[in-house]
Amino acid sequence: GNMEEFKGEGSLGAISSKLTLEGPIIKDKASFIVSGRRTYVDLLARLAVRSQAREEGNEADIPTYGSIESTQQLPTKVNIINASYEANAGVDIYGERGDEVTIEFQDPAGEQNYYQLNVWSSHTIEEPDTSYISDVFWTNISPIDPIIEDLRQLYLTDASFDGETYTTRVRIDLTEEGSWEDAEGTVFTYSAAEKITVQLTSISKDEFLYQKTVSAYIDNDGNPFAEPVVIHENIEGGSGIFTLSITDEFPIDL
Repeated sequence: GNMEEFKGEGSLGAISSKLTLEGPIIKDKASFIVSGRRTYVDLLARLAVRSQAREEGNEADIPTYGSIESTQQLPTKVNIINASYEANAGVDIYGERGDEVTIEFQDPAGEQNYYQLNVWSSHTIEEPDTSYISDVFWTNISPIDPIIEDLRQLYLTDASFDGETYTTRVRIDLTEEGSWEDAEGTVFTYSAAEKITVQLTSISKDEFLYQKTVSAYIDNDGNPFAEPVVIHENIEGGSGIFTLSITDEFPIDL
């Protein structure tokens, strides 16, 4: 889920609606994401049955839907032991060269653990009357470590290193200095990256399976020969996903 702020998005339709909510439990440390979908098939069916019953002079007893529920346990927080940066030193699994970030952490033994990796960069923003540091610049990131799964974000499991101290590597492309102009003609400039922040997020198995199936669904979209993909859900009595995660951060000055 979103580590910085509460965020929601949804849609309304004639036969169904959906809603996704996400946000921090502890800012920059732990987050949640809840997604659900409600169809109106039962309501439309009830109206149709009752209308038919009235026309025939009968009464209709129509059952209603029960409650929905989902249970999640907050994953164990895993701290980054060390992280390092080296310019132009990494080649990812796609053969692309770039800057390399190495991340070392201790995996808890005796349990299945799932991780998400992110790297953010900090830059000085210059406005006409002020300047400030922004640490939320998105950084293009790709795997060097072959066990990392690139699901449009980077994920890995501890299946091959349960209980061990593990070191993984990723390639990043940092934003160079530049500028932009807003709609009113005000020019903002930003420096080259001054610091990067490495994030290691412990996620639930449900979160991992959800992201994996969503990525497969997107990859297969439009391919008539692809096998159907069922999006992973964990809502009993309903449809959607509920997950919890917790994050550790490691800053690196450049």
